[in-house]
Amino acid sequence: SRRYQTCSGKASLRKKLTQKAIKVTANLARKYKSIKERIGDIMGGKVLDYEAKQIRDAARAEGMEQMIIQMLERGNTPEEITLFSGIPLEDIKRVQEKLP
Repeated sequence: SRRYQTCSGKASLRKKLTQKAIKVTANLARKYKSIKERIGDIMGGKVLDYEAKQIRDAARAEGMEQMIIQMLERGNTPEEITLFSGIPLEDIKRVQEKLP
């Protein structure tokens, strides 16, 4: 049943719908190049992908900062944290400076 499509099936369907929507808007906005480009960016997912990536990156940074704080609170030195995690020493020291 269509209701229980796999993730790849949903992605494929979304891609096809997006392609159709782009074709429709391209035909409607043939005379207006700037509108066509902006609609293409939105319908193509550039705007949505950018926002999603910003949210993801912010969450990663926050999680990494929490990990650094926990390791510092457990007595690890910034150098040890760099060795264990691969996080640059200057990033660890920046987080350490924020601590009371």
